[in-house]
Amino acid sequence: MELKSAFESSLNYLIATRQPDCLWVALSGGLDSVSLLYLVADARRQGWLQLPIKAVHINHGLSKNAADWENSCQSLCEHLDIELAVRHVIPRQGARLSLEQEARAARYQALQETVSSNELLLTGHHQDDQAETFLLRLQRGSGPTGLAAMASISEVREGLWVGRPLLEVRRQGLEAYLATKSIAWVEDESNFDQGFDRNFLRHQIMPLLRTRWPAIDATISRSAKLCTEQEQLVDELLQDDLMRAMGGVPGQSERPGQLSVIYLRDQSTLKQRALFRGWLKLHRALMPNEAKLTSALPDLLYARADASPELQGEGWVVRRYRDLLWLVEPQPVSDLSNEVICWDMSEPLKLPCSLGWLHADKVKSDSSIGLRLPLSDAEVVTVRFRSPATSIQCKPAGRSGSRSLKKLLHEYGVPPWLRDQVPLLFYGEELAAVVGLFVCEPFVEVAGQGVNVNLEASL
Repeated sequence: MELKSAFESSLNYLIATRQPDCLWVALSGGLDSVSLLYLVADARRQGWLQLPIKAVHINHGLSKNAADWENSCQSLCEHLDIELAVRHVIPRQGARLSLEQEARAARYQALQETVSSNELLLTGHHQDDQAETFLLRLQRGSGPTGLAAMASISEVREGLWVGRPLLEVRRQGLEAYLATKSIAWVEDESNFDQGFDRNFLRHQIMPLLRTRWPAIDATISRSAKLCTEQEQLVDELLQDDLMRAMGGVPGQSERPGQLSVIYLRDQSTLKQRALFRGWLKLHRALMPNEAKLTSALPDLLYARADASPELQGEGWVVRRYRDLLWLVEPQPVSDLSNEVICWDMSEPLKLPCSLGWLHADKVKSDSSIGLRLPLSDAEVVTVRFRSPATSIQCKPAGRSGSRSLKKLLHEYGVPPWLRDQVPLLFYGEELAAVVGLFVCEPFVEVAGQGVNVNLEASL
């Protein structure tokens, strides 16, 4: 398809789909992103694109040429009168970490903090990229979800929408487009390192395939689209079942919750896998390969009740507790047992380790059990966390007898890996409340008095 008409048709579709307030161009300085930047600028100059345009450059600092690439992007944007935001990131590095994956995570985090949910980020992925992605996932044994490759538009992180208006365009078309304008671009030296699978495909395999089948990029792109349609149909057919499996109401939009082991056990093996994949997709978790899923899912569903089965993926772990599957981050939070945080309760309190914010809100119902306010300056309010080495006894309001905090957290159904993260509210040296679970006697204020202390998750 002719470059400009393909771009115009795709961009109009993306704008109609998301109706963004602003378009952002992800600008690396390479061929793809520079072509995209000039195509967007041309559309603005011709008058058919009237949305505000901005660009964002992520500097990973991993190459000796990183500063030159940043300066090149700055010059391009100044020439085209497009505002450029530059974000410097530092990917985590270590013996057991994939630098490529960590750079990607750092990049998306920076983009999520830069581009608002009512805006649309455009990337320069083209048809050659799509073919490479398809083949990479094919050799990993991916099913239709993986082989769908890159969608024309997707929410890659919560609130971060990415549009790819060049997926129908070959790389050689972009080269010809920039050649007509006498525009240069930068080359990342890592693009020639064939130790990376994608570069091996790009420089060794794809040229050979094109020699035999010149239209191979277009046919692979068509296969990816068919896989996308298949996945969309499966998602539509399973939507109500997935909501039931998460304890929700079919037809109502809800955030992804825990997945019911009991519900999955009543389904066929094929449907179990489909629902599990759909659940991961709702959480935007990268899919495990088929072999890993096939071996791990039966353990998650049928292991004995006192077992602790889990499935570890890229950046996530699925754990089972009380016939529910939980999707959690693999890294435990820092040791919080020595944390003592003073709080006057008049303003929200930010908790450490991204655990969220505490709010003290006035009780609204006369029948609600509230937490009384401190009686004197001696009752200094502090927030602490459970220490496995310390035994705390308390009596929740309305219950008979005292119990250890350890037993109470078990009775209230708090998963073991979360118990050391539950905020404990102390008045002086006395436990007054366990946030989100109960108020201790004698710290109760009834008849619509006192406050409710609530935990709000970090965004």
